[in-house]
Amino acid sequence: MNDHTSLFTFFSLLLLLITGCSTHSLVSQEPVPEESPDYTLFFYIHGDSDYLFHQSGGEAIHADEHALDKALNAAKKAETGEVYIFHHRAEKNFLGLIPRRKSQFYHFQNGQEIQRIKYRRSSDDLFMEAENRLHALYGSDPDPADKPAYFLYFGHEIPLEVHRGYNASHSNTVVDTKAFATGLSAFIGEDHSYDLVALSSCSNGTPAMAKYLQETARYLLASPQNLHLSHINFTSLELLNESPDIDPGHLAEKIAAESYDRLTESVQTVVSLAVYDLEVTGGYIEELYSKTREYLNHETPNLFKENRDCIELPFFDKDQYSDGVRLFYRPPRFGSRSSSETHSGWGCKIVD
Repeated sequence: MNDHTSLFTFFSLLLLLITGCSTHSLVSQEPVPEESPDYTLFFYIHGDSDYLFHQSGGEAIHADEHALDKALNAAKKAETGEVYIFHHRAEKNFLGLIPRRKSQFYHFQNGQEIQRIKYRRSSDDLFMEAENRLHALYGSDPDPADKPAYFLYFGHEIPLEVHRGYNASHSNTVVDTKAFATGLSAFIGEDHSYDLVALSSCSNGTPAMAKYLQETARYLLASPQNLHLSHINFTSLELLNESPDIDPGHLAEKIAAESYDRLTESVQTVVSLAVYDLEVTGGYIEELYSKTREYLNHETPNLFKENRDCIELPFFDKDQYSDGVRLFYRPPRFGSRSSSETHSGWGCKIVD
């Protein structure tokens, strides 16, 4: 290797090291449309884990990439909306030393992509903190108090308790229901709330999730049990183009119904989706949450097992804890629970 080659290699590595210190880099930017958007959509797609599955024909699918394709398609159809898409991906260092920006942030306005940014998380970032920073830096309207806002999350079950290891990289990041709610709130500020938070994840239709989101969202769409890797359908979001002030509860039920119809045609296992009116459930959620916490503290069930119907708990009164819950449920086609024709709409961790 001659001196010129050595010098070039040195400066190339130096440049990589310098640029690698930055947590994000702008990939593309386009002019912002003149017309202001009427509503805001947030998509957070968690890909920093194992999301590989195989279809019946053997085709390998990365669930997070599949969700990203659907989110990008929705963003292009949001003709009067502003859309933020965060694809949180696993990170690896270049040559084991230089951090690489693997995650991507997409920003759309009125159906046009106006920004695309590669980013990475810092080792001491809280859950969603890197995305909160990007939104604060590049969001055209960081305080969307005057227009409807919707948040859709795609990923594995948000753990009930403090859990390290939810992220494959930065595995020490604490992820639990409280951390999740805090991350959501930071996008729009504590003084504002989402019209709807929809969770395309398993076992997050719980008293804990409803409690921690009651100040952050008007409605919650989630599965009290297993949603599988078949993500929720959200084509009904296109209704916002014509009616940005559509009742969010009505829109949530349309999304749930479409998802339910597709899932009942394609899977044999349990299908459970629920829409929670958090203003109504707020009348009893503290009591229900406290009772489930007391049960967890005394019985210590396996928190990594799938939820079961809270009605199996000795203290649960369906009449007392059913207001504000709209359930879409079909029991599994086989197994010991195939005859369970009803469900409370609440999922709990229960000792076998």
